[in-house]
Formats: sequence, structure tokens, C-alpha cells
Amino acid sequence: ELVGTLGNFVYRTLLFAHKNFGTVPDGDIDPEVTEKIADARGAVIAAFNEYEFKRGIDAAMNLAAFGNVYFQSNEPWQLIKTDAHGAGKVVRNCLQIVKALAVLLEPVMPTTASAAWAQVGMDAGLDGASYDEATSEIAVGQPIPTPAMLFAKIEDKTIQEMEEILEERVRKAVKK
Repeated sequence: ELVGTLGNFVYRTLLFAHKNFGTVPDGDIDPEVTEKIADARGAVIAAFNEYEFKRGIDAAMNLAAFGNVYFQSNEPWQLIKTDAHGAGKVVRNCLQIVKALAVLLEPVMPTTASAAWAQVGMDAGLDGASYDEATSEIAVGQPIPTPAMLFAKIEDKTIQEMEEILEERVRKAVKK
């Protein structure tokens, strides 16, 4: 889920933004995007305050899933051919979601969240950023550095090898 939902959304957004714009493009943030981010922010804060970390992560992952649907349904790769400004608006909205995800996931995934934060071109570090940063609009013209994938997919063969090692260790532990 991390690779397919969160990692995929963040990487495809950043790569498209970097290759086609180089900076955060101009364009209004859609009210629906603002609402989804605000809802996720509220749900994450409520869950984390109750030490319900899975519920908070689920709320953030739902925002990432929304981002994937938003990116896919607006097809900025097609839009850029005929309407660069329209494509830029889609990209800015997706970058806003990436920024929000970094803020919301920082308490439970600090290294990954900080990497996403830096890749959206934020100057200040993510440490100490308030949850209000999730809904604060990302600055137009902010440089987007060359992105890197947040997660490496583990192949089925590697998982099988790891399971075999685990089973062997369990067998040895039981014999003692």
C-alpha cells in the first residue's frame, strides 16, 4: 500500500512537476482538494491525540488515494499538450496534497515525510512544522528538485527468501 498508493502518487506528481514545470506552477487550489486535506488533517489529529495511530495513518492514506484519483482523472500528461495552465493547476493541487501528506505522516514516518517535504522544495525542515502547514498553500514558483522514489518495492522472490529465513530461525529457537 505504501509503494502503490503513497509512493506512486508522490513520485509521479513530483516527476511530472519537475519535468514539465521545474517549479510549483500557478493555479488555484480546488475547493475539493482543500476540503479533502482539511478533513484528513482533522482526522489525523483526532486519531493521533487518542493514540490511534493506524486510524491516523489510514486517514492520511485515504488522502493519498484521493490524490492518485485526482491526478489520474485530470490527466495532466494529456492536458499539458493543449492547456499548459490547466495542467499546471492540476499539478499545483497534487503538490499541495504531497505537502499535506508530508506534514500528516511526519509523526509516524519522519524520514519518509521529510524526504517528501524536501522534494516539494520546502526550504525549512519538517521538524517542528505545525499541522497548519498541511492546509497552508504551497508557494507558486518554488523550485521542484529532481525527485527520488520514497520506497523500493520488495520483489516476491525476496519476500519468499525472507520468510524461509524466518521459518528457519523459528525452528532453531523452538529446538532450544
